[in-house]
Amino acid sequence: MSTEKLPFIQAIEAGETRKMFRLKQASTSYPDYSYKLHHFYGYANPVIKEVDYTLPYGKGLSVKTEDVSYSPQIKYYDNETKFYGTNFLIPQGEIIHAARGGKVILIEDRYNSGDKHNRIAIQHADGTVANYIGFNRNTTQVKIGQELMMGAPLAESQGKGHDGISLLFTVSYIKVEPRSDSQNVSDWISNVFIKPRYSTEEGITVLKSGNSYTCIRSVSLITQEMTRREKKNYLSEKN
Repeated sequence: MSTEKLPFIQAIEAGETRKMFRLKQASTSYPDYSYKLHHFYGYANPVIKEVDYTLPYGKGLSVKTEDVSYSPQIKYYDNETKFYGTNFLIPQGEIIHAARGGKVILIEDRYNSGDKHNRIAIQHADGTVANYIGFNRNTTQVKIGQELMMGAPLAESQGKGHDGISLLFTVSYIKVEPRSDSQNVSDWISNVFIKPRYSTEEGITVLKSGNSYTCIRSVSLITQEMTRREKKNYLSEKN
């Protein structure tokens, strides 16, 4: 018998060693046991923090948006929610900016304009991950592992492709729920997509498909997730 209810789940940081649970003999017969261990990479089951995002393009630029419910170019495992993203129709050559601060965890920069799109993934402090899909090859301005502030330049927009994608932007997180009624691990995990709230010249809002929005990026918006020390350093450098 286990000291913890099974199936058991725990988040462990990279390089960390931690005891999870103990097995105790439940009878006087010869002890025997077996177990299965499954590992999921990523930040699972995060506590989502409500923050205002900035639009992922230059200040003062007005861009039309489109809801994207499914994209054949990007395959996500998703047992619970439907794929959701926003297509920002950013003109070709304009710079794509980080909609929220975080750490660069993935860069795919190998496709010329065509059937597939390049991608940058940024993990936020609360464990959500933003994907920026659709930029010109060899225009990335970031590196894997780099910590970015909101508004940091990422890459150059590819413009609207033949499939309609200009910049496909998604925010999602991993949800893992072990199930005693299923040994199929794929039933335990899903990718949950959320609709961010943006600070725009038109106000703070969840974007509506078909509308155009103008980017603003105030100091209070950029520093909203910073510690007091980080904010103080940022303001002193800015001045």
